[in-house]
Amino acid sequence: MADGKGLLGGLFDGGSELLFFFLLLVVLFCNCYGYRGC
Repeated sequence: MADGKGLLGGLFDGGSELLFFFLLLVVLFCNCYGYRGC
């Protein structure tokens, strides 16, 4: 991450990438809690 690129190879900038992973985590959490399938 020292080069300024994230896990997606710079497809998103730092802020957008963090937002993307945060939203993904929220969606997964809501799905697991709602369906109790995890």
